[in-house]
Amino acid sequence: MPIWGKKKPEDRPPEKGVARAAAEGASREELMREAMRVLSKHSDADRLGVWLEPQLGQKEETSFPPSFRGMIWERGVEATPAEWARLSQEFPLPQELFTGKSVEQDPGGPPARPMLGPLTEMRRAVWVPIGRTGRLRGVLLAGTRARQGALPQALLESVAAELLLAVELDEEQRMARERQADLAMATEIMTALRKSGPESSILAKLADHCTEPGGHGRGLDAVFAVVGRRSVISGGDSNAAEITFPWKSGDPTWTHAVERAPLASVWKKALEDRKVAGSEPQSSWPRGGVGRVVALPLEADGEVLGVLVAGLRPGGASLAVLARLEFRASLAAAALARERWRDDAAGRRLGRVEIYRDLTARGRGARIEQSTDEHPGLCATPAAARRCRRAHRGSTKDLSGSGARQHDLAAAPSECARNTTGKAQGVAESSGASDDGVATARSARGKDTAESGT
Repeated sequence: MPIWGKKKPEDRPPEKGVARAAAEGASREELMREAMRVLSKHSDADRLGVWLEPQLGQKEETSFPPSFRGMIWERGVEATPAEWARLSQEFPLPQELFTGKSVEQDPGGPPARPMLGPLTEMRRAVWVPIGRTGRLRGVLLAGTRARQGALPQALLESVAAELLLAVELDEEQRMARERQADLAMATEIMTALRKSGPESSILAKLADHCTEPGGHGRGLDAVFAVVGRRSVISGGDSNAAEITFPWKSGDPTWTHAVERAPLASVWKKALEDRKVAGSEPQSSWPRGGVGRVVALPLEADGEVLGVLVAGLRPGGASLAVLARLEFRASLAAAALARERWRDDAAGRRLGRVEIYRDLTARGRGARIEQSTDEHPGLCATPAAARRCRRAHRGSTKDLSGSGARQHDLAAAPSECARNTTGKAQGVAESSGASDDGVATARSARGKDTAESGT
């Protein structure tokens, strides 16, 4: 029988759990809060701790030594020491955690090792790793002041597994965004190269991509990035005089310092060895903010065309970041190779124009002289033409005369042809043959005259 008017308890929001929060895109801090809520509700521990490695690209005060970030919960206590929220990996954590094993400790017993702050006043505690063998992504802690009673190790291991999956899911999604951004950038660069876009703007854009914030996966959030071009391609050696850095992005203090020692030694080594070179900050380097300087040679067709130098933030040097730098270096090498090909093509075109002009200037006079030598009939043609015109005029006056005159008219063209041929042969032959030719021509003309007189 239902009881009317009975008040219902207040509806509480449904428990998400770590897995559901991760599926909804929760941040690292939200994941740790959800894990802490589950642990505090389902265990009798007096103190609980959750620590995770920071997200890649998260701004930190320092990255040396590397540390986990997290939170502490204690039963009946409103606040815990703020320094407990940071757990350095160089502190005396149990070594079994790095092999993926849970460890139970007795802090209240004889001090076999230095005690961590979160273990203060605890008689028994258990550590559970978050990660796989070879990489520790975080840790969980449960401690109690009682000497007896079971510790919630199974619960901690279950929550640790969910946190690991959540961290790996976040990492996979981040890598997917980065790959998508890199492909979009590569498409943009290759399209510009295909359309013969200016290589200078392409290389400047690549340097800007390196220093662009990496919130959406597009940039690498480097402190600085410069692209150097080799002005002289000669063998495998390099020196400072051959390298210029026209394309710079980021902190100007570092972009100017990269051209001189000690930073210059990093990219010089990369050019000499033809492989990636890197170095950690030194006391003689400019002000802080850079955790590592990386130099990548830009090579195409077996020749080193330049170098890409980038200064990564503390904690930002990873294999994933190095792979993205190498991808940008390959695009920069393609742009430099295109620029060099364009310069060579322009040089070849200019050389052909100069050669053509030189040959044209030298060959004009040579062709005229060669034509008169090989075709002397051209010189006799004007005179022969005048004789033909006179012959035509004379023949026209006697059109009404005797048949001999008409015969003369018909013979005039053939006479012009004979005179022209004879003159050409007379010029081409030797001096003796020339005299004979002239005599023959004269006798032929006398004979024609005699015939026309009759």
